[in-house]
Amino acid sequence: MEKLIKQLFKEQEQVLFYYSPYSFIRETNPEIQLNLIKEKILKFTTDNKNTHFTFSTKNNDIEFIFFYEFLKWDTEFFGRKCYKIYLVLYTHFDAAAFTDAINAFRIHLTKTGEHTYIFSDIPSEDTRFIQCLGSAGFKLVETRLHYFKDALTQYKSERYDVRNANKKDLANIIEVARNSRNKYDRIHADLNFSQELADNYLGTYAESAFNGYCDAVLVPAEEGVNVNSFLAIKYVKEDAAFLNTKFIRVALTAVGPTNKGWHKKLLSETIYYARNMDAQYVLMTTQSTNKAVIKNAENLHFNLGSTTHIFSFSNQ
Repeated sequence: MEKLIKQLFKEQEQVLFYYSPYSFIRETNPEIQLNLIKEKILKFTTDNKNTHFTFSTKNNDIEFIFFYEFLKWDTEFFGRKCYKIYLVLYTHFDAAAFTDAINAFRIHLTKTGEHTYIFSDIPSEDTRFIQCLGSAGFKLVETRLHYFKDALTQYKSERYDVRNANKKDLANIIEVARNSRNKYDRIHADLNFSQELADNYLGTYAESAFNGYCDAVLVPAEEGVNVNSFLAIKYVKEDAAFLNTKFIRVALTAVGPTNKGWHKKLLSETIYYARNMDAQYVLMTTQSTNKAVIKNAENLHFNLGSTTHIFSFSNQ
């Protein structure tokens, strides 16, 4: 299996390169980016939470390998089995066969009759997979823009008073995450989830961010300003070490009506935060529909690194 994976990977590496969330880091040798993806794929054949599914056409002339992950936390929260497709390798491309393979994979995960939810985050460059997912009944729910900020040592901007959130802030953080609804994010945009469930998901996500899922949560510290916004920061240590660089990711942010304008302020201070950590990049993801966040990213001279699309399927 490992030999076949490496062979197919080599044949498809031109598009697989874009499965790296850091493909924009031009200082990194492209081969290192590809090795990062390859190492992740190989783990799918050994890790308990990661697995793979193989499909061959009737005459065995085309073989497909799906690499996917069972999402334990999502499964428990949503009350349905949740999976994420990482990517698919194949011996050669045929649109009809690829669609058949996706249908077989979908049936494989839903054959128990349990409520099952499957999604995938696919780079725009993989147009073959995107089109075949649509043919197989998966639907587009979100288009994501992935921004990066570099040259952090040269950054200059007005400073704003922020601090790390404390336990007294937690209730406000949960409330603003739950109530600052974005109808275009992955959960709110997906018709498989109710608005109430999507709101609670973001509130729970924010609580988890504060309780250790993220490495820092910044909130306003300006006199007379209540905590009605936050920005959660996550270090991506394993990938950063692999790429021999250092970056932090904006994992989640929300701004309530009494903190208007604080997204830009918190994001600006995040750049200073990253610089103080000797990080080389700040990474941030938003929806293509989120004009306010895009404007702030442009004003702070973030660059667009990549674009991906979220597709999903539910059997109920």
